[in-house]
Amino acid sequence: MIVSLFAVLGLVFGSFLNVIIHRLPKEESIISPSSHCPLCKTDIKWYHNIPLLSFVILKGKSFCCNQKISLRYPFVEDVSMLLWIWTYYFII
Repeated sequence: MIVSLFAVLGLVFGSFLNVIIHRLPKEESIISPSSHCPLCKTDIKWYHNIPLLSFVILKGKSFCCNQKISLRYPFVEDVSMLLWIWTYYFII
């Protein structure tokens, strides 16, 4: 049960890392505006922004303009999740 919690926390943290990775080099705020499609700037609804799961459900394409979503997003979320699980097993 605790491993599942660490997995979810890792995915959420990875999703936030993606925001930081995408916005900081452009000197954009990490708080506002809300998540939006980097291609057409349409706001992303909360249910299209569930870490890893939304990427799979949307088949790697944006819901608004049907363009491919970079593989960086699920990669960062997945690696973050695995690191949080690893931390649980080997450090805690």
